[in-house]
Amino acid sequence: MSIVNFYKDQEILVTGGTGFIGKVLIEKILRSLPTISKLYVLIRAKKNKTAEERLKDLLEIPVFRRVHQERPDALKKLIAISGDCCEVGLGISAQDMQRLRNVSIIFHVAATVRFDEDLKTSLLLNTRGAYEMVKLAQGLTNVKAFVHVSTTYAHPNITELEEKIYPPYADWRTMIKMAETYDVETLNILCRKIAPNHPNSYTFTKSLAEHIINDHRDKFPVVILRPSIVISSYEEPIPGWIDNFNGPMGMLVACGTGIMRTSYSNPNIHPDIIAVDMCAKALIVAAFKLGTRTTKIPDDHLEIYNCCHSSKRHLTTGDIIDLGKKNILKVPFEKCIWLPEGSMTSCWLWHYYRFIISQILPAIFFDSLLAVAGQKPLFFRLHRRLESTTDILKVFLNTEFSFLNDNFRALENIIQKPERSTFNFLGYCDCDMEEYYLNATRGAKEFLLKEKPEPSKGAHLRMRIFRVLHYTIQFMGAFYIARYLLRLLLGYVKSKTLFINRCQNSLFEIREKKIQILKMSIAQFYAGQEILITGGSGFIGKVLIEKILRSLPNVGKVYILLRSKKGKNASQRLEEILQIPLFRRAREEQPEAFKKLVAIDGDCQELGLGISPLDMVKIRNVNIIFHVAATVRFDDDMRTSIILNTRGTHEFLKLALDLPKLKAFVYVSTTYSHPDLGEVDEKIYAPYIDWRTAIKIAETYDQETLNMLLPKFSPEHPNSYTLSKNMAEHIVKEYSHKLPVVIFRPSIVASSFREPFPGWIENFNAPVGMVMAYGTGIMHSNHGDPNVKPDVIPVDMVTKALLVTGYKHAKQNEIVPKLSGELEVYNCCASTQRSLTMSDIIDLGIEAVFDNPYEKCIWLPAGSMTRCAFWHYLRFFGLQVIPAILLDGLIRLAGHAPVLMRLQRRIESTTKVLKAFTNTEWQFNNDKFKSLENLIGDDERSVFTFMDYCSGDMQKYMRDIVKGAKEFLLKESPISSSAARARVRIFWFLHHTIQYIGLYYIVKNLLRFLYKIIVK
Repeated sequence: MSIVNFYKDQEILVTGGTGFIGKVLIEKILRSLPTISKLYVLIRAKKNKTAEERLKDLLEIPVFRRVHQERPDALKKLIAISGDCCEVGLGISAQDMQRLRNVSIIFHVAATVRFDEDLKTSLLLNTRGAYEMVKLAQGLTNVKAFVHVSTTYAHPNITELEEKIYPPYADWRTMIKMAETYDVETLNILCRKIAPNHPNSYTFTKSLAEHIINDHRDKFPVVILRPSIVISSYEEPIPGWIDNFNGPMGMLVACGTGIMRTSYSNPNIHPDIIAVDMCAKALIVAAFKLGTRTTKIPDDHLEIYNCCHSSKRHLTTGDIIDLGKKNILKVPFEKCIWLPEGSMTSCWLWHYYRFIISQILPAIFFDSLLAVAGQKPLFFRLHRRLESTTDILKVFLNTEFSFLNDNFRALENIIQKPERSTFNFLGYCDCDMEEYYLNATRGAKEFLLKEKPEPSKGAHLRMRIFRVLHYTIQFMGAFYIARYLLRLLLGYVKSKTLFINRCQNSLFEIREKKIQILKMSIAQFYAGQEILITGGSGFIGKVLIEKILRSLPNVGKVYILLRSKKGKNASQRLEEILQIPLFRRAREEQPEAFKKLVAIDGDCQELGLGISPLDMVKIRNVNIIFHVAATVRFDDDMRTSIILNTRGTHEFLKLALDLPKLKAFVYVSTTYSHPDLGEVDEKIYAPYIDWRTAIKIAETYDQETLNMLLPKFSPEHPNSYTLSKNMAEHIVKEYSHKLPVVIFRPSIVASSFREPFPGWIENFNAPVGMVMAYGTGIMHSNHGDPNVKPDVIPVDMVTKALLVTGYKHAKQNEIVPKLSGELEVYNCCASTQRSLTMSDIIDLGIEAVFDNPYEKCIWLPAGSMTRCAFWHYLRFFGLQVIPAILLDGLIRLAGHAPVLMRLQRRIESTTKVLKAFTNTEWQFNNDKFKSLENLIGDDERSVFTFMDYCSGDMQKYMRDIVKGAKEFLLKESPISSSAARARVRIFWFLHHTIQYIGLYYIVKNLLRFLYKIIVK
């Protein structure tokens, strides 16, 4: 069957008829397929014009000139259907839906092809629009062919694209729902996170649309046609016809008018460019092949055609530019403002140099002339737009793509010889490219710039004048640059010796001053200094305050930022904190020091920190800041973590800018702020997400939305804590050229090693909680790697190191004020100094509990850690869940509220939260941190040394941890009673008795089972 016979009496629906491809497709159908029944064009009402009026306007453009001449009657078959692909249901009325009931062929061409389009618009038009068209097609009974127009760039991360469907980047249903729910700004942010492989919203949404088609491939006959870069027509209906500035034609016009002279792109790339009439013909043939197919298509197969010339063309982008320049000299534009000259470069430095010299400066000059003439400046605005467009196209101008198109080329074979002259589409691949681009240049003159296709004498004359002026200015510029460089070189040689001598003298003076200042002891340095501490109600904060009061008695004021809570103001809360056992030793040794503590009412979660003007006056003379405040919960919601850990840090840095006497700002982060790195150095790494964007999202959206977005923001981070602390580090980095800041990263902080007394603890975090759970008999199994060596450090090691860090950087700032922007980072950790594994810690902990058992022990302290999930959950249910259910039943019978099952759920939930940390071993390099120890004088080593823990007795430390947990967490006597020891002996007997009985019955039943098998 011929193509014309196939289309006879068919009713066709075309979307995107007002677009570039759509116009040429309509024109080709009307002119070459005269026997069709009807041609429906889906057009939306726009600018107070109905679909019919817009269709009438469309037919007046030059592309339909031949149709008017050759097939005037065919125009009567055109019918406008008012609708919009952006709307649910396509916005088609019931009456128009009735009209479309006999449609048999659909060409879905409609799309927004703008690379800078917002994600919401692209999703609604390109993705949801495709889904709505699929639903429309499913409702039609006569559909023979549905041709969906995609793009070869739908998978830009694949440089060799085959004619097949690739795995999705995201679920299209989810993305449509998000587009219907969220605003434009949020979706644009998400685009970079959800689909980092896509340089723009166009390629991403077209990729999603392909999967909609693929998911419905068994519902009706459908194919996908992927054109590459579509530009001016080759032959039909007019050689060189074009209606937009997209792609190479926009660059041709920009270069040809003298506006654009440089482009940041690879001149050796072979771009895949096809003529629009080649695409229109291929669409018609693809529908013909699908509609005449006699063999059944497998349900899992979708025919795809990469509409491109693939390896048939060998022109590079550099060749195309040269052809364009050559053609412009033959047919110069009337609107030319300078000599068409320029080229592409893959060197960004050379590009920006040329961009500023040959584009920006002339633009400013011409805009000034326009302003003097009383007209609106336009050149500078035009150059900003050109550079923005070049940046958007950067990926495509610098990447070589290869599109395999065997299926597409095979389409040509089904065209019968009598129709080859009408529907052949591969002729473009063998054409004279010089002639094609000459026609394209004439087309740009006529259809884009509205000039005559042949240039006037005036245009040729201007071109000659511009040539003379251009090369004259080039020569003069080169002369003056050479003269300036020569003078500069001579001046440099003359001053080099003097400069080196001055530098040597300055360095010597600084070194001498540094030696003198650093001889001052830590206690002497802190004498009279005013300190501000955040997070004073937290674990590290309390120990830091206690250490300052006890070991730095001559310090000035110590301000503690605390928020009002539960009806108590900051002063009342500080008084409560000072009553805890931690401060017992400080009260005995330095009672007068407590008078130096001043509570400042504020909240790190508030903008401006909620500090009153009166308190701002109080802290104006602060010299050193320790910013310790943070939410350290791994299961905290994303919003709270960003507001407190990230925005709170930003607010504090802004406050620090108003402190004229500030010498050091120590920010406490965590070594786990980069969990995707196996080895963490003492430096700042590249950000995972822009902190400003994250703060804005946290201020705008609710907790549920933010928690859903967390995996999209940064899949490398296992929780909101590590991500928010990472972003805070980058805020500190941005302020490093304005403030004397330093980043201090502790690892896992546990009970005190020595000070103020061994074993002090106030929370169930880290190994302490795990040792307690094993020690009370509540926990018997943990899912993790027993061979992982966790980096655990005592809290007093952290606080001593904080004080030494503040001392060092405050002294350095006195020597040389911090203006360079260099940021010091310290990994406060044991690093390679400790060799205990998770299994060792559990064993030592259980051993320590046996020596000093808990009064609240409910079973024998026993258990271990395993990598095997099956073995863990078997033990979890057998040794923890079932006993918890039994004991909770007994508690209920006694008339009390059950607690053990709830406790088991909490333990398992915590185990899952910590999974990334109990199964991964990190190496934290800490050479800078260890070097801090060298700053401590011999007379102060007993007071401030912090590396003694690394060589300490770990058995004794674990006994101290158990003793401290008994006293400060369980509120028991630090030394066990005889009753507690007796209970442990009873539990030991019961535990092993049950074990032996259980083992006996297991072995007995196993032997019976084996016996039955052998006998049978």
